[in-house]
Amino acid sequence: PNPKVGILGLFTMVEIRQLSNLPTLEKLKPGETLCTEGEIADSMYVILNGMANVFIAGKHIAQVERGQEMGEMGLIGNFAAVRTATVQAHTELDVAVISYVTFMKFVSNLPEHTAHKVASFVATVALPKYLHLQKL
Repeated sequence: PNPKVGILGLFTMVEIRQLSNLPTLEKLKPGETLCTEGEIADSMYVILNGMANVFIAGKHIAQVERGQEMGEMGLIGNFAAVRTATVQAHTELDVAVISYVTFMKFVSNLPEHTAHKVASFVATVALPKYLHLQKL
Protein backbone atom coordinates (compact mmCIF):
# COMPACT_ATOMS: atom_id res chain seq x y z
CA PRO A 1 0.00 0.00 0.00
CA ASN A 2 1.04 3.56 -0.73
CA PRO A 3 1.64 5.50 2.53
CA LYS A 4 0.43 8.72 0.86
CA VAL A 5 -2.98 7.14 0.24
CA GLY A 6 -5.28 6.83 3.22
CA ILE A 7 -7.38 3.84 4.10
CA LEU A 8 -10.18 5.01 1.79
CA GLY A 9 -7.75 4.69 -1.14
CA LEU A 10 -8.03 0.92 -0.74
CA PHE A 11 -11.62 0.87 -1.97
CA THR A 12 -13.25 1.16 -5.38
CA MET A 13 -15.43 4.18 -6.16
CA VAL A 14 -18.53 1.96 -5.85
CA GLU A 15 -17.43 0.87 -2.36
CA ILE A 16 -16.65 4.47 -1.35
CA ARG A 17 -20.11 5.53 -2.53
CA GLN A 18 -21.64 2.78 -0.36
CA LEU A 19 -19.59 3.92 2.63
CA SER A 20 -20.44 7.58 1.99
CA ASN A 21 -24.08 6.82 2.77
CA LEU A 22 -23.17 5.67 6.30
CA PRO A 23 -21.26 8.41 8.17
CA THR A 24 -22.52 11.06 10.53
CA LEU A 25 -21.83 14.65 9.52
CA GLU A 26 -20.40 17.27 11.87
CA LYS A 27 -20.09 21.02 11.35
CA LEU A 28 -17.54 23.00 13.34
CA LYS A 29 -16.77 26.69 13.62
CA PRO A 30 -13.19 28.02 13.61
CA GLY A 31 -11.47 27.12 16.88
CA GLU A 32 -13.86 24.29 17.78
CA THR A 33 -12.28 20.92 18.60
CA LEU A 34 -13.07 17.84 16.51
CA CYS A 35 -11.14 15.40 18.69
CA THR A 36 -8.76 15.65 21.62
CA GLU A 37 -5.46 13.88 22.19
CA GLY A 38 -5.93 11.15 24.80
CA GLU A 39 -9.69 10.64 24.32
CA ILE A 40 -11.15 7.30 23.22
CA ALA A 41 -10.57 6.64 19.50
CA ASP A 42 -13.60 4.89 18.02
CA SER A 43 -14.03 6.61 14.65
CA MET A 44 -12.21 8.26 11.77
CA TYR A 45 -12.85 11.58 10.07
CA VAL A 46 -12.88 12.77 6.46
CA ILE A 47 -12.80 16.52 5.86
CA LEU A 48 -15.52 17.42 3.38
CA ASN A 49 -14.97 21.17 3.44
CA GLY A 50 -12.60 23.55 5.22
CA MET A 51 -9.26 23.24 7.00
CA ALA A 52 -8.17 22.02 10.45
CA ASN A 53 -5.03 22.22 12.57
CA VAL A 54 -3.44 19.14 14.13
CA PHE A 55 -1.64 19.36 17.49
CA ILE A 56 0.39 16.82 19.46
CA ALA A 57 1.29 17.73 23.04
CA GLY A 58 0.14 21.28 22.27
CA LYS A 59 2.54 21.65 19.32
CA HIS A 60 1.10 22.42 15.88
CA ILE A 61 2.31 19.64 13.58
CA ALA A 62 0.09 19.83 10.49
CA GLN A 63 -2.84 21.37 8.72
CA VAL A 64 -5.38 19.13 6.97
CA GLU A 65 -7.95 20.07 4.36
CA ARG A 66 -10.75 18.85 2.13
CA GLY A 67 -10.44 15.21 1.14
CA GLN A 68 -7.97 14.27 3.86
CA GLU A 69 -8.76 11.63 6.44
CA MET A 70 -7.67 11.41 10.05
CA GLY A 71 -8.06 9.00 12.92
CA GLU A 72 -8.09 5.80 10.87
CA MET A 73 -6.46 3.92 13.75
CA GLY A 74 -9.78 4.34 15.56
CA LEU A 75 -11.23 1.92 12.98
CA ILE A 76 -8.63 -0.80 13.22
CA GLY A 77 -9.98 -3.18 15.82
CA ASN A 78 -9.81 -0.39 18.39
CA PHE A 79 -6.01 -0.79 18.15
CA ALA A 80 -5.35 2.78 19.16
CA ALA A 81 -7.45 3.08 22.27
CA VAL A 82 -6.84 6.83 22.47
CA ARG A 83 -6.40 9.72 20.05
CA THR A 84 -2.79 10.60 19.30
CA ALA A 85 -3.57 14.23 18.38
CA THR A 86 -5.97 17.10 18.89
CA VAL A 87 -7.70 18.45 15.78
CA GLN A 88 -9.24 21.93 15.76
CA ALA A 89 -11.16 23.68 13.00
CA HIS A 90 -9.11 26.44 11.37
CA THR A 91 -12.02 27.51 9.16
CA GLU A 92 -15.67 26.48 9.00
CA LEU A 93 -15.33 22.68 8.85
CA ASP A 94 -17.64 19.97 7.51
CA VAL A 95 -16.54 16.48 8.53
CA ALA A 96 -17.80 12.95 7.86
CA VAL A 97 -17.47 10.82 10.99
CA ILE A 98 -17.19 7.08 10.32
CA SER A 99 -17.57 5.03 13.49
CA TYR A 100 -15.72 1.78 14.19
CA VAL A 101 -19.00 -0.18 14.21
CA THR A 102 -20.15 1.31 10.89
CA PHE A 103 -16.78 0.68 9.25
CA MET A 104 -16.58 -2.94 10.44
CA LYS A 105 -20.09 -3.66 9.09
CA PHE A 106 -19.02 -2.14 5.77
CA VAL A 107 -15.75 -4.11 5.58
CA SER A 108 -17.46 -7.40 6.49
CA ASN A 109 -19.44 -7.20 3.24
CA LEU A 110 -16.40 -6.61 1.00
CA PRO A 111 -14.60 -9.21 -1.11
CA GLU A 112 -11.80 -11.13 0.59
CA HIS A 113 -9.06 -9.48 -1.51
CA THR A 114 -10.16 -6.06 -0.26
CA ALA A 115 -10.03 -7.27 3.35
CA HIS A 116 -6.45 -8.40 2.71
CA LYS A 117 -5.62 -4.89 1.40
CA VAL A 118 -7.03 -3.38 4.61
CA ALA A 119 -4.91 -5.75 6.74
CA SER A 120 -1.82 -4.91 4.69
CA PHE A 121 -2.52 -1.18 5.08
CA VAL A 122 -2.70 -1.58 8.86
CA ALA A 123 0.57 -3.51 9.01
CA THR A 124 2.62 -1.39 6.61
CA VAL A 125 1.17 2.13 6.83
CA ALA A 126 -1.20 2.78 9.74
CA LEU A 127 0.71 0.96 12.47
CA PRO A 128 4.09 2.56 11.66
CA LYS A 129 2.36 5.98 11.49
CA TYR A 130 0.78 5.38 14.90
CA LEU A 131 4.08 4.27 16.43
CA HIS A 132 5.85 7.31 14.98
CA LEU A 133 3.25 9.66 16.49
CA GLN A 134 3.77 8.02 19.88
CA LYS A 135 7.43 9.16 19.76
CA LEU A 136 6.62 12.83 19.06
